Amino acid sequence: MILGFAISTGICSVWLVLQQDTIPVVKGYAKAEPLPLFVEGTQLLAEEILTYEGEYIEDTEFGEYVFVTGLILRNTGDQGILRAKVKLTGENDVLEFDATYIPPGAAVMVLEKNRKETQEVLFSSCTGEIQYEKRDWRKEEDLQIAYTDDNRIRITNVTEKAVSDVQLYYKTVYPEDLFYIGGITHCYRINTIAAGETVLASPEYFAGKRSQIVYIRTGNAMPDTSKTAY
Repeated sequence: MILGFAISTGICSVWLVLQQDTIPVVKGYAKAEPLPLFVEGTQLLAEEILTYEGEYIEDTEFGEYVFVTGLILRNTGDQGILRAKVKLTGENDVLEFDATYIPPGAAVMVLEKNRKETQEVLFSSCTGEIQYEKRDWRKEEDLQIAYTDDNRIRITNVTEKAVSDVQLYYKTVYPEDLFYIGGITHCYRINTIAAGETVLASPEYFAGKRSQIVYIRTGNAMPDTSKTAY
């Protein structure tokens, strides 16, 4: 799989290469007023509109090459966001963005769900539906997490009892940790880790140091346990 893309803002343009055989492309940007703007009644901030050129990354197909609007969303609150559905409304258009698993203080670049291209727009409102999570996301006292040099995850059960239904939710990180890439969050599951056992995981779409676990859940599966992305 080749995964690479170009992003441009009013300040600078950067080509992110996740595979060495990806070829850079030309890109542009648009002005959006009056961003930054909080999603009404929340602490989720719509910071900036970007132009994205590359494979559409908000699903697990990674086949369609697109020129599409991207939005930087920043969780300025002290609770994690499990799911966010955001609408930016202008005079003649509505842009929609879906994101999952945004840690407190973190930002994520989300692609427009209907694959709309970037335009200069004056937005009149920013509304959304937000689902929060109160627990500390990245702390799991029963497990010790480490990253290996060969792009795998080492998970050790540090307790004297088995830990079941381990779920690791992870995102790709933009260079210099500016923001996560894509509203989508991938999930890797392990049925059981015995007491004292260490498991080496090789999750799909895990990009080594460019990926980061944003949420750990154990013993309480999501409703659809067959899903690998949210």
